[in-house]
Amino acid sequence: MMRPALSAFLGLVGGLMLPLAYALAQPPEDMALIGHGESRYYIDRNEVSVSQFQAFSPDYKPAYEYFMDATMPATAVTFTRALAYCRAKGKRLPTAEEWQIACKGSRGNEYSYGGGYDPTKARSGRRIWTDGPKAVGTYEPNGFGLYDMSGNVWEW
Repeated sequence: MMRPALSAFLGLVGGLMLPLAYALAQPPEDMALIGHGESRYYIDRNEVSVSQFQAFSPDYKPAYEYFMDATMPATAVTFTRALAYCRAKGKRLPTAEEWQIACKGSRGNEYSYGGGYDPTKARSGRRIWTDGPKAVGTYEPNGFGLYDMSGNVWEW
């Protein structure tokens, strides 16, 4: 029997956000169980923050000044470093399908926060240079209890 996979989020080059996944018998409290058909996996409720990534890689510095705060999502991380972070946490990258299912929430919404576009419920449709990103966990969680699944930094 396969164990459910577990996931987290991590920024990549250009502010892209990369989900991470791994398998555990019991998920930590900061994770949610995602179920779809035969697929079952766990995913972190929040993006990986700057402070979390710096604990793994003390030399890490975000690419832009407005990402420097410890509570901001980690961004400008190469794919190789993202994989190293995953391995250090006992995680793996999820499939694109796993990510989409987690993002859409328990109701399979078009957006993580609901069925219609609403720029007040996610950091989207805004100019990054003037508005900047928001701290991890700023917006309401989706139906699975996952934060910032739409907007803030780009997702894969």
